[in-house]
Amino acid sequence: MEETPVSKRLKKEQIFTIPNAMSAMRIVLLPFIVWLFVEQKYVAAIVLIGVSCLTDILDGKIARRFNMVSDVGKVLDPLADKLTQGVLCICLAIFHYPLMWGLVGLFVVKETIIVIVGWVLVQKADVVPGAKWYGKLNTVILFFSFGVILLYLLITGEPLDTTIANALIGLCAVSITVSMILYLTEFFRLIKQSNKKEA
Repeated sequence: MEETPVSKRLKKEQIFTIPNAMSAMRIVLLPFIVWLFVEQKYVAAIVLIGVSCLTDILDGKIARRFNMVSDVGKVLDPLADKLTQGVLCICLAIFHYPLMWGLVGLFVVKETIIVIVGWVLVQKADVVPGAKWYGKLNTVILFFSFGVILLYLLITGEPLDTTIANALIGLCAVSITVSMILYLTEFFRLIKQSNKKEA
């Protein structure tokens, strides 16, 4: 995806778009998802998670189809993804799977590093990097793994076998790590490219 110069100031129509509203809605849903987990209303929680996943799929398609891609969307969409992933990790860690706390820690480390290096990239290269295929794949893997765990809980009323759950958590850990390495490689490439232009 082509990177967009931050120096092109945002217009009103680039902020108040349908895809951006859908991303914002995913963030608004998070407190309700947490509350439903606390109340052990798993069916309703899974329905809201399903709605969140559906809007995640649709907002990107709508943005590309109707030329609504914007710098706000490039920030808001992945932010909604990360917050949703983080909330689900914490909910599952608290209520059923202690090993999930390790995934929460890895998730926080990855996002902190990405934010710091991404900020340096914006300052050096004046671009907001778009989402990459490996970031999207990581999101799919995380939501698939969480979905298996949640659906089993919904159907049986019991937590998924610890061995299987831990295997899925391990898969998520590998996915997060690989995604972080690939994003950092791309960010550093863009920073290096910007340095060469300045030289």
